[in-house]
Amino acid sequence: MKNAKLFAGVALAFAVVVFALAAMPQRDLNLPPQDVCLYAASSDTRMLPQTFMEKFLSPWTITEMPDMQAAYEMAYEIRDNRFFDGRGRRLPRSFADAVIENMNIGSDFEPQRAIVIRGADLRGIPSSVPVYSKRSNIPNFDAAQFSHLRVNTPVLLKGVSADGEFYAAYSFQGGPFWIQRGAVRPATDDDIKIMTGYTFVTPVRDSAAAYIGTLFPVIDGAPVRATPDGWEYADIDPGMLADFPVPFSKSRAAELAEAMQGPYSWGGAGGAGRDCSALTMEMFIPFGVFMPRNSRQQADYFQGIDLTGLSAADKKKTISEQAIPFETLLFFPGHIMVYIGGAPDEPLVYHSVWGLRTYTILLQESFYVIGRTVVSGMEMRKSRRAQTWLDRTEKMLFIDRAAVQIQLD
Repeated sequence: MKNAKLFAGVALAFAVVVFALAAMPQRDLNLPPQDVCLYAASSDTRMLPQTFMEKFLSPWTITEMPDMQAAYEMAYEIRDNRFFDGRGRRLPRSFADAVIENMNIGSDFEPQRAIVIRGADLRGIPSSVPVYSKRSNIPNFDAAQFSHLRVNTPVLLKGVSADGEFYAAYSFQGGPFWIQRGAVRPATDDDIKIMTGYTFVTPVRDSAAAYIGTLFPVIDGAPVRATPDGWEYADIDPGMLADFPVPFSKSRAAELAEAMQGPYSWGGAGGAGRDCSALTMEMFIPFGVFMPRNSRQQADYFQGIDLTGLSAADKKKTISEQAIPFETLLFFPGHIMVYIGGAPDEPLVYHSVWGLRTYTILLQESFYVIGRTVVSGMEMRKSRRAQTWLDRTEKMLFIDRAAVQIQLD
């Protein structure tokens, strides 16, 4: 009886502790005011290296066809590893087998140029069904969600699914990845003439009609967008548009950053939100700067300084002395940020962040969901025992320099 009472008392105490922790408010992350224009240092304009249009049009100009490996890898990964559906149930092998069959491997599809006629997600499999590598990723991190393409994007179609619902499409973001058939149409000679011979405008504010990172050809003085039947004038407020490419200045970059303060979205699903690398990629498209789609590729693309092995103090010193506000990216595995300035002892970054684990006590974990673009310092961490973002930062990258890594002495 005494043991039973003791056990009941311990259980009750444990329940009270867990309940108290669950009710404990999430810690304030002390984010600075979310107005990045405060950190713009200069309005002097100049042209960054113009690399975007060549990459943007490359699906229509490449002479060596990309292979289909990227379009097939995800389905085999699902077949050979544990993945889950949106209700947390393990996906059966039959799901992966059906996806593999639908990929139509070995078909005699003839590659053809096409153009995106509405924003559409790029998928790792020819299916809109979300899949998750961990139950804890449900519902925000669909493993098959790779990216999002804006309207007017040139693509090369490399294959079609057996059910006819998806194309394997190669774009300036790489691939091929799977895109819904209704999001593209075959490109005509007129399309190629428009996309290669006309001037463009680009949004400098986000709206449902046009997101930053989109290019619109100008015909008879007005922006146009691709449609299923050709082209139509785009109904966009002229005050939201600027001639492409926009001359770069720190103040203009700050204005764009402020305009892009929206929700976090893994893989840019749906087009309204962005993850960290989509934010950096699309922020620099108006300036004519190309960068790859994911953070690791971006870190490998630009010339930079290797920060691994440095203490936090030395990293701060190096960043303060050599990083250029709005022209420098900071990277650690899985995440990339835009350096915007700050005091020498408090470098500030602009980035899109999902969240942080703020503490773990007993079995109770607090997860602070940020879920948006923010300006922050670099001293935050996932838990008290984890490294800070500054500790984890490995590279400092300069967006106006070639892709050659250099080492600090």
